[in-house]
Amino acid sequence: MNVIIPQQQLNFLLEVLKDIYKSGGDRSRVYQCLQANLDLLDDRLVKLLRSWGTHRLTTVKPTAAFILAQTVINFSQLVEQFPQGNKETNLEIAIAGYETALLVFTAKVYPQDFANLQGALARAKQQRQEAIERQTINSSVARITREIEIVQATLKTLRMQLETLNTSPTKIDIVPLISAIRELHPPQDDLNISGIKLPSEEFNTAILYDIENLTKGYNFDRELLAKISLDKVINDIRKQHQFGKIAIQRANFRAKNQSEICQKVPTSFDFCWLFYYRTRRSKFARYKLDPQT
Repeated sequence: MNVIIPQQQLNFLLEVLKDIYKSGGDRSRVYQCLQANLDLLDDRLVKLLRSWGTHRLTTVKPTAAFILAQTVINFSQLVEQFPQGNKETNLEIAIAGYETALLVFTAKVYPQDFANLQGALARAKQQRQEAIERQTINSSVARITREIEIVQATLKTLRMQLETLNTSPTKIDIVPLISAIRELHPPQDDLNISGIKLPSEEFNTAILYDIENLTKGYNFDRELLAKISLDKVINDIRKQHQFGKIAIQRANFRAKNQSEICQKVPTSFDFCWLFYYRTRRSKFARYKLDPQT
């Protein structure tokens, strides 16, 4: 079986296993070796221990396999308890060593050693799970802490901005706002909105549309309707006559004389200009209405 392994990782593994075997697993001596090679305690070592260990334990003589498996177990125990480096990675290395040693210490041949090894393996896996959970919690806490810091910084900025504002009560004049709304959506009856009396001289114009004449009778088509624009109608009127703001716009208006027109226009304002818009004769009828007469 050909096993491709990184030479630096292999040299380190052989060196530390040799120290464990010669020293009988002396903790201080082994930890000095591990501390000097912290950068080699990584996922590559996990894969190497599995592949190389499996190859060696299944190809050497039983006596050599027993000694090597016992040395790998001692290595796994020391790495599991090693206080430096990445705790989760150290546990992964230990688990890889325990599982590899099970190739020799089987339940059939070495039942007691098998049971002890299964206990060590279960303990290491439990520690690994706890390490993963701690890492997850720590990451979540760090993320939440960063978010809180951002919120606090934002609140601080808002407080500074509020301090620069004049917080004294200010009386707001809503008449211009209501006037603009009334110009866009003129009321049908009087000029009172929520009990507020608007200046009547600002809204002194009524525009009444003769829709039948505007559409040239009932023989209209879609093209004609598409060309009709009430905005254009108002603009045309303004070009010929000066008037104030529009108080009323109504359609379907038919009137024979000025008296009848006066009856159709609300008298809640004192004075108004009335325009009767039609297209048949291409002109405007202009009436000055005085409710007092």
